[in-house]
Amino acid sequence: QSILAAQEHDSEVQVFSPEFGQQANIGATDNILSSEFLEFGLLAARSICRISNGAKTGTGFLIGKDLMITNNHVLPDPTSASNSVIEFNHVDNRTGQAQNVLAYGLDPTRFFASDFDLDFTVVSVATIDGMPSISSFGWHPLFQRVGKILIGDTVNIIQHPEGGTKKVVLHNSHFLLVADGTEADAFCWYSGDTKEGSSGSPIFNNRWEVVALHHRSIPKTNKNNEVLDINGKTMKKERAQNNPEDIAWIANEGSRVSRIVKCLKNINLDNAAMEKIRNSLLASWSPPLLALIQAQKAAQSD
Repeated sequence: QSILAAQEHDSEVQVFSPEFGQQANIGATDNILSSEFLEFGLLAARSICRISNGAKTGTGFLIGKDLMITNNHVLPDPTSASNSVIEFNHVDNRTGQAQNVLAYGLDPTRFFASDFDLDFTVVSVATIDGMPSISSFGWHPLFQRVGKILIGDTVNIIQHPEGGTKKVVLHNSHFLLVADGTEADAFCWYSGDTKEGSSGSPIFNNRWEVVALHHRSIPKTNKNNEVLDINGKTMKKERAQNNPEDIAWIANEGSRVSRIVKCLKNINLDNAAMEKIRNSLLASWSPPLLALIQAQKAAQSD
């Protein structure tokens, strides 16, 4: 009936006979993925953890055998890292065998590197006797090459929104903008949903490569750079802070992995031992294919 109704308004719409093609890609892109996409997604999720420091929460993920990355505004200094706990397996257990939440501390005396402008912190995970090896969760290599994702491509986000159990965003989630050659080229925009507590989440392409580190949302503003609400009216700072649900959000923003890697290569560290750890970490991400295989094997070994 819908086709016949359309024909009444558009003479170009036709009903083809049953023998004329039964399948087609609808839209400009081919969205058919290998079933391995789901398997690799489960592996990708293992190394993502919830960070808690009192009432403050965030998200982080492993980028080496015992090194985790999150935002600078989540862990701005060694003291905040020392006072934080990271938790793995904090997931919903509605079916199958329940998973035990495993909590670890952080050891910034062994390694700590942070950058305010790119909003990232890399810190060492503390070794705890009797606990499963942190390497059993696998880790995500960070690749400096650009072009890992194109405008319009799907992005996948795994996160701990509102400090709750691990969640994933796959739908209505696309890469929107990257401004190469400008002051803003350290960051990129995407449409996937996030909430308080999602800071530090990995932004993946469909090959489960990390393309960005999520750090904030971007509000719609007027020519005077005033924040607008969903009705197009300006919002005072206090109202925007107390009622973020009223803000007209246009995108989420993440620090580009290529820029993070470049910064990490040149960042000043406290001592030679940290420099050695940094160099070993960078070496473990190259070549990219080998790094991915090693990380996946680590996650499967548990």
